[in-house]
Amino acid sequence: MALSLAPNPVGVADQNIVQKYIEELKAKWATETIDPTIPWWKFWKQAKITHQATLFMLQSLDYLILQLDKVIMDGKDKKATVLAILSELFDTVIAPTLPTWSKPFVNSIKNYVIYTLLSNMIDLVVEKYHNLIWPEPVLTPVKIKAKAKPKSTRKK
Repeated sequence: MALSLAPNPVGVADQNIVQKYIEELKAKWATETIDPTIPWWKFWKQAKITHQATLFMLQSLDYLILQLDKVIMDGKDKKATVLAILSELFDTVIAPTLPTWSKPFVNSIKNYVIYTLLSNMIDLVVEKYHNLIWPEPVLTPVKIKAKAKPKSTRKK
């Protein structure tokens, strides 16, 4: 499967379904999240929240693909509905966790993440589900060479 920088064509989102799943996922996020309003000077804690938000978005993507496959028949409409839900969820989950310096770019970041990255991810996941091709990932371990200890110049 070739990935592109532009999303594949999508249909029309079913707004009733969008609202139903948005409410469900926002409620789930509210119960599972740690406080996203960390003061700016505790920047080291921001990474934990961003990681949690990203993981929640990816799990939501997987959940929505499986759920909407049973509800909506047309593939393009399914994709449009998933993208509409994730787009609204981005504003609740990801946007508040972004660092302060990136706030002016939040709409550009959102468009890229939703309509390029996640759009292509939907195509990949759906293809894998429909073809039942989930091979074991082939990862080669990264070997890190230990640094040699510097020789002591001290006289014994």
